[in-house]
Amino acid sequence: GIKKNSPLNEYRSIPLDIPSPATINIYGNKIAILIWEENVQGIVIESENVNKTFQKYFELLWKNARRSH
Repeated sequence: GIKKNSPLNEYRSIPLDIPSPATINIYGNKIAILIWEENVQGIVIESENVNKTFQKYFELLWKNARRSH
């Protein structure tokens, strides 16, 4: 489950009408897209420009998300 906020973590949630088994991790200049189905699959993209684009997506979602309690 989702962990509660702590001094080191903050969680927010957005309403999702369509459930998705995919998660996106952004680190360094890489983006990892993981698909959590019976046969787990992953895609790693190494690109500074794509990283910047995904960072902007995250910032937009974070700004509009509700704080979890």
